[in-house]
Amino acid sequence: MAEAVRQELSIRDYGAILWRRKWIVLAMVVLVPICAVLIAKRNHASYQATSTVAVREGNLAATFSGVPDYSYVADPNRLAATQIALAQTPAVATAVIRRAGLSGMNPYALLGATTIVPSATADLLYFTVKLPTARAATALANAWAQQYVVFRARYDTQNYRQAAADITARATELKTQGQTGAAAQLKAKAGQLETLAELQTGNANVANLAPGAAKIAPSLKREGLIGLGLGIVLGLGLALLRDAFDTRVRGPEDVTRRTHLPLLARIPPPSKKQQRSDDLVMVEDPTSVEAETFRMLRTNLEFASLDHPIRSIMVTSALEKEGKSTTIANLAIAQARAGKRVVLVDLDLRRPRLDKFFKLPIQPGLTNVVLGHATLDEVTAHIALTAPPDPKAKANGNGNGNGNGNGREHVPIEGLLDVIPSGTIPPDPGEFVSAKALARLLETLQTRYDLVLIDTPPILRVGDALTLASKVSAVVVVSRIPGLKRSILSELKRQLDSFPTPTLGFVVTGHASGEGYHAGYYYEYRARPSSSGVKLIPQGELEVPVLPPRRGPE
Repeated sequence: MAEAVRQELSIRDYGAILWRRKWIVLAMVVLVPICAVLIAKRNHASYQATSTVAVREGNLAATFSGVPDYSYVADPNRLAATQIALAQTPAVATAVIRRAGLSGMNPYALLGATTIVPSATADLLYFTVKLPTARAATALANAWAQQYVVFRARYDTQNYRQAAADITARATELKTQGQTGAAAQLKAKAGQLETLAELQTGNANVANLAPGAAKIAPSLKREGLIGLGLGIVLGLGLALLRDAFDTRVRGPEDVTRRTHLPLLARIPPPSKKQQRSDDLVMVEDPTSVEAETFRMLRTNLEFASLDHPIRSIMVTSALEKEGKSTTIANLAIAQARAGKRVVLVDLDLRRPRLDKFFKLPIQPGLTNVVLGHATLDEVTAHIALTAPPDPKAKANGNGNGNGNGNGREHVPIEGLLDVIPSGTIPPDPGEFVSAKALARLLETLQTRYDLVLIDTPPILRVGDALTLASKVSAVVVVSRIPGLKRSILSELKRQLDSFPTPTLGFVVTGHASGEGYHAGYYYEYRARPSSSGVKLIPQGELEVPVLPPRRGPE
């Protein structure tokens, strides 16, 4: 079944997600910078040197000749791009290598290692060379600047000098032909062109030579900071992604949000001693904080049934090992201690459990009554709930204060609880729970008692609970957290919506202390205890089995 779309999360929800996944975030924040630094250390060193050339685009020759100079109104970016393109040629690179004395270097490799950029606020060009050695980077950066000045002077004066050479050659021809006057005039023109060429050589000058090269890589600090930022982003992303694919239910709020049921109580897991001996906290330690949670559950059920009086409650769960049998047994004791006439019925015919909690001997049960093999009174176990012993009275040597010296104890009774075990397990429990005789028997119990509590199998495993839901007044669901999946919760809600009986709410088990129940505590098959675990005391003419009272401090 496809899981429903998750609801919009608030900032608090995101904070809770990041706190749950804090180890993922911390791992990325630590490991990514470390990896970045280690990778940087493995890289070869890189050094950078920069030299500066001052350039101008004015035409002094034209000004000297009285010709208007329009170079100042040209696009400066276009002029800078032109000069850079002319400088970054293989011919210039070859001359730079020769000037630096590094004849073994390839000019194309030098072009790839060199960056020429113009200044945004001044007529300057920056020649930057990045190489594995500081000496080579410095030598080539300075050679670039010097060679560019030579190249620019040659480029700017090329036309003037070519014209002067041509005029001088013509003057020589005229002089040979005896035309000395014309030759002299041409000689004067050639001299003027030479003068104009000299004026054009100052368009580029070295402004600053690189004094040395700076190491730019590996920069461990920079790589570490980049790795830290990447680790934070990656950690947050992985934490949110991990939570998006995590189908576990994290808390009671998730159950409430997905089932629209109120939380009735949070039940902590039983102690290891109680798990080993199948003891109930409402019997072993009825004044403890753990026992108080069942009194709170009792009170919340009373509030939930104010408008509609409830005579029978079915307690179930989505899956096995969620603590429903332990919950209903302790709840029954809490109701009985409050003075109600309560009967606890074990209708979990798949794996009955209640007889182990109350140390009942092997005897007929509910199934035997339905089949007509026993009467209801014969299968009902009457449990007398005694008060805890008084330590002060025990210290005075008279037991719990009610000793009469004849070897018998008058144990104070705080309540009476009737328990009906499952009895003989039928071959087909699903067909049995749908029997009309069982429905009539449950109706009879509702007339005899103030409250009938029924333990049933898990909803999503078998259909018994769905069949029994039409025979009770209300339903209570027990859910174990952690361990419950969101998909299971969605299926549970779908099943509960199909119930003909209202669901009062849900009880969370195993969540208060943050630990799970013992793996073998629920639905574990053991040999049934003998009747020696139950103490009989006289109540009129009826011998009522009583659980041994909890021992006080020695």
